[in-house]
Amino acid sequence: MYQNPFYTRELPLHAPFCNRVKEIDEIARHAQNKMNVVLFSPRRYGKTSLIKRVLDRLAKKGVITIYVDMYGVTSQDDVAGRIARSIYENVSKTKKLFDKVTGWLLSWRPLARVNSEPGMSWTLEHVAGKRESYLIEEVLETIEKMSKEAKGGCCVVFDEFQQIAELPNSMAIEGLMRSHIQKHGKIAYVFVGSRRTMLKDMFNEEKRPFYRSAINYELAPLPDGELTGYIMEAFKKGGKVCPRQEAVKIVKLVQGYACYAQKIAYCVFERTELKVGPDNIREGLRGFFQDEKAYFEMMLTQLSTQQVKLVTAIAKEPTKTPYSIDYIARHKLASLSAIQGGIKKLVSIDYIVKQEDRYYEVVDPLFKMWLIEQ
Repeated sequence: MYQNPFYTRELPLHAPFCNRVKEIDEIARHAQNKMNVVLFSPRRYGKTSLIKRVLDRLAKKGVITIYVDMYGVTSQDDVAGRIARSIYENVSKTKKLFDKVTGWLLSWRPLARVNSEPGMSWTLEHVAGKRESYLIEEVLETIEKMSKEAKGGCCVVFDEFQQIAELPNSMAIEGLMRSHIQKHGKIAYVFVGSRRTMLKDMFNEEKRPFYRSAINYELAPLPDGELTGYIMEAFKKGGKVCPRQEAVKIVKLVQGYACYAQKIAYCVFERTELKVGPDNIREGLRGFFQDEKAYFEMMLTQLSTQQVKLVTAIAKEPTKTPYSIDYIARHKLASLSAIQGGIKKLVSIDYIVKQEDRYYEVVDPLFKMWLIEQ
């Protein structure tokens, strides 16, 4: 029985990690220097797995680490609640600090829940009567107090931080958070996001509260050579052989996307007896698209019918001139104003990007391939 060495979910900390040595070193060093960082890249580049390795390294050096997932956040109250829950998850194993936090977070009553895996997770019962702005102030002040309990201070990660910009009172939330964060001398904040335009605007537009408050750190694609070697070695550890020419095919498909490298290699491994050949690559890719169909369809549900037609057109024919009469006619697109609005929307949610050669193209290489085949 062969054990598949690849993962279709977030990489656990114990799993082999492809490269990113330089990135982990640099971000960890910024955090130890108490510098704030904006970490951005397209979706599925492996940002979360990377940043959790940074936090693991920092924790081993005596830094209190807090990871907050902002994906799908719905309100200012929800922002505060997620931070509070992450605080409790961090301190749950240290009774002294847990007791202190319970005294500081008076707006939340923690309720422990035993997991199927070792450890506990926390849900919070909100104590009614506090205004939303007070809740954010309370959790951020609690983090500042926690930072004084450890020699190495604190590192706080807000994953998918740009989601805050989509809330109705986003500017007020950004302003409130910035007013506290700028006073936190023993805390490093890492703001992670995959909607690059939205996230970069939050930190680089002069009128935004977080303007120039963090170092911009763009995550590059995984190097082809490193990824090729990683795939070959992983197959070897799993008891099978992936010749270099076949590993190179997988690498060319994924274009530096860590998540896609794992998922496609997983599918290929499952369809290989002992040695990977061209047929295994094709079968693995077919299996990958079957698995990802629901995800790609979900991506399209965020778009209008005309925006779906537009992103499909750009997938099939990247262009400098999406507004030209010929391009509109070839792809049966709508009015000029609809295309202008569609371009703006697709760029803002990072589905398409305007490259340096001024061509618009679909960001995600596998989403692009799937659109072409529809």
